[in-house]
Amino acid sequence: MTTNPHGLADLPHRSWTLITSSFSQKDTGHLLFNGISYYFTVPVILSALGNTGFLALYLGAGLVASVSSLWWHSSVKKNPRYSSLGASGASRNSTPTKIAP
Repeated sequence: MTTNPHGLADLPHRSWTLITSSFSQKDTGHLLFNGISYYFTVPVILSALGNTGFLALYLGAGLVASVSSLWWHSSVKKNPRYSSLGASGASRNSTPTKIAP
């Protein structure tokens, strides 16, 4: 989870969750969908970036997704105690690079 029941006030003590949430899945269907999408898109990205480059892209995309989610739910929706999973955000933010030249 990106946040917890204590809201954003506890985030400085749990900042690692901004990255570790990139590996969390809601359920088996969520895991399966992300796995299938990666199966078809990641080989192209890996051939262009390599393992280290892809890992940096995935973690960076997950961090952007987590920070965006925190900002949206605390500032716009006014719900700072909202919790979210980050695997889909990391997945969706890292796979569109396959269309870049």
